[in-house]
Amino acid sequence: MENFAYKIDDYIQKKLLLYQELVVVLKQEKAFIHDMETDALWASSSRKKKIAAEIERIRSCILFFLDENGVEHGMNIRTFSLGALVRLLPVSPKIKSDLGKTRIAINLKKDELQVIGRENRKYVQEYLGVINGIMANFSEPVPRKRYSYSGAMQPARSGNHLVNAEV
Repeated sequence: MENFAYKIDDYIQKKLLLYQELVVVLKQEKAFIHDMETDALWASSSRKKKIAAEIERIRSCILFFLDENGVEHGMNIRTFSLGALVRLLPVSPKIKSDLGKTRIAINLKKDELQVIGRENRKYVQEYLGVINGIMANFSEPVPRKRYSYSGAMQPARSGNHLVNAEV
């Protein structure tokens, strides 16, 4: 039964390492956003997808391993839960406790990922808002009717000028 627990622990440790790697990738991504490194952002996006696929593969391996060893779990890849996994394992309370600590570490990494992801999305929105504001100054203005203080309509200005002066 110890080999069973060690195999499950090995899978869970691999998941923890992948979540830690994902945190590093998201932190790098913020720097790429700031520096407008689009190639690096594409590479980062590709790396995140590979890590997510690897996490799903590990879930699948754990479920297959449980099935192989006759452990009833009632989970699939989408409903996989480490908490439920630790509770249903036929191992000693000490081993369950150790697995539970790793589960908590993974949950903390997931929480950290959510915070970093929100920060990155907020940063992108703010950054694009600034760029949009700058570009609005140089783009073609929306034609507006102009009125003088007396209420008469003024002729439209010609051209797209940031500053217009008449001599």
